[in-house]
Amino acid sequence: MWRALVTGWKNVDLTEAQWLEVLNTLRESQPILGPVTYEVSDLLEKGVNKATHRIPMAHLSLSVSLSEMLWHVVVASSEEKHRDEADDWLLEAINHPAGSLLTFRLHVLSILREAAGENWAKIPSEHKSFLESVLAGTSYAASIGRVLIASQLYFLFNLEQVWTVRNVVPLFNWATNERAIQAWHGFLVWGRWNESLLPHVLPCFEQAMPFLHAKFGREQRRSFCQFLAGIACYGSPDPVQGGWLDRFLRQVSLEERIIWCSSMSATLKGMKDPLPENAWRNWISIYWQNRIDGVPTPLEVGEITEMVEWALAFKVSFPEVAEKIYRSPMPKAEHRFLYNELSESEITKLHPKEAATLVLYLLKVDFTPVYWFDPLIKIVQDLRGFEDAKPVLRQICGELARLGYPRAGNLRDTI
Repeated sequence: MWRALVTGWKNVDLTEAQWLEVLNTLRESQPILGPVTYEVSDLLEKGVNKATHRIPMAHLSLSVSLSEMLWHVVVASSEEKHRDEADDWLLEAINHPAGSLLTFRLHVLSILREAAGENWAKIPSEHKSFLESVLAGTSYAASIGRVLIASQLYFLFNLEQVWTVRNVVPLFNWATNERAIQAWHGFLVWGRWNESLLPHVLPCFEQAMPFLHAKFGREQRRSFCQFLAGIACYGSPDPVQGGWLDRFLRQVSLEERIIWCSSMSATLKGMKDPLPENAWRNWISIYWQNRIDGVPTPLEVGEITEMVEWALAFKVSFPEVAEKIYRSPMPKAEHRFLYNELSESEITKLHPKEAATLVLYLLKVDFTPVYWFDPLIKIVQDLRGFEDAKPVLRQICGELARLGYPRAGNLRDTI
């Protein structure tokens, strides 16, 4: 009956007076909290996260008091059964009452921060004490709670930097925290960083590199590499001069190196001008040449296959990028849309001969199976007005004929 009642409260819009009555009723009914920990935790979490009719500011302290009563119940009950390993600790956390309670407490902090505005100084002591008890706790509920705390590293850092660096950042350190994987599972899904946080979080990434292939699942590895691609492109530390990129390449498997190259493609394509060109001049050109030279490890086919798509991000430096591609191992791919993306890019107009030459090279090495010819035909048609591109375009038509395009001769005659 209590489960149905609490669920009903969760699913309706309560007035301020009703919230007061509900919260007091639950606080005064402590013996029933055990059987309804999930429902009450969910009520609190949803109650502070509603756009309207959420727990009123006047009753936040009352709801926090109820959450602390419930936390002790959850800690006791969580010891009866728990998991030592999980494919996705964040999924475990958001489906556990301890996770709902931590989410509730973090939302309360967000509300308090918003209300304080410029008067915000630091995390209030009662909330800090609760978070510290979770960080130091040995219960399964505390483990679940730390997953949520780690996922909100950026948020907590913006609330109070010194406290967060001292208390939350160590969660990610494999040398001091044997359950660091739980923190990484949370951060790699919901985590964020900025320039101020980077000096503290980048060393954590470096500490995790040796464990990446053995300890992380594929989705976590992909997210890890996406973070590193973003740090390389947007962060101030030079990834080549600073050495962290070389250390990454030495410590991870080929699979992670390929994932990183793929993540770089997405990151570069999402950058606004002139950021890609800045990155090319500052470090990407040097990095690519180093890899061609075998530093710190020779470039593999799987890596260059992803790196070919980097060319689409460089409107000014495209000719230089193309030259690097020719000097790298021959790329091989399946089911790629490079020709389609290039046919829609202004690169073909900015660098007609170089764009045509890259297309010819990729066709000759059978970079990817050609299932439809329309993008290639469009490239030829768009570039046939550029005199210096015509000899290359005629060769492209020859490759199209080799690949089975029946009107390749007619297309050649239009050049």
